[in-house]
Amino acid sequence: MRQRWMVLACCLMATGVAGQAQKAFPAKRYAFLKKVVDRHVGHAHFTRGMSMDTILALGREAAEADIPVLAVMMNDPDDVTAMTAAEVLPTLGAEGIRAFKSAKTRLSKSDLDLYLGEAEDTKRRIEAHKRR
Repeated sequence: MRQRWMVLACCLMATGVAGQAQKAFPAKRYAFLKKVVDRHVGHAHFTRGMSMDTILALGREAAEADIPVLAVMMNDPDDVTAMTAAEVLPTLGAEGIRAFKSAKTRLSKSDLDLYLGEAEDTKRRIEAHKRR
C-alpha cells in the first residue's frame, strides 16, 4: 500500500514539474525574442525605432511554434517590440494571420492593415535573409 502512494506521489510530482516547465517555456521564449528585437533596434535622430534589420532579425528567430508568443508580443508596452511582432506574425502562414487578426494590441487599425498588406513582401525578405 505504501509503495502505491509513493508511486502516485512521484507521478504527481513529475507531472507538476513537467507542467511548470511547459508554463515557463513561453516566458523564456518571450524574453529571448524581446532581446532579439532590442539587439537589432534602429536609432535615428536620437529616437529608438523599428527598422528592416529589426524585422529580419525577429523573422529569422521566430517559428510557427512562436505564434502564441508573437501574438502576446503585439501588446507589449514597448511600441518597437509590438510593431516588430506585428510585422513578423502574419509571415508565419495562415495560423499566423489568424493569430494576428485576433491578437490584443494597442497598435492602430491602420498600422495593422499596413502590416497585413506587407506580409508577403516581408516574408520574401525574411526568407532571402535566412539563405545568406
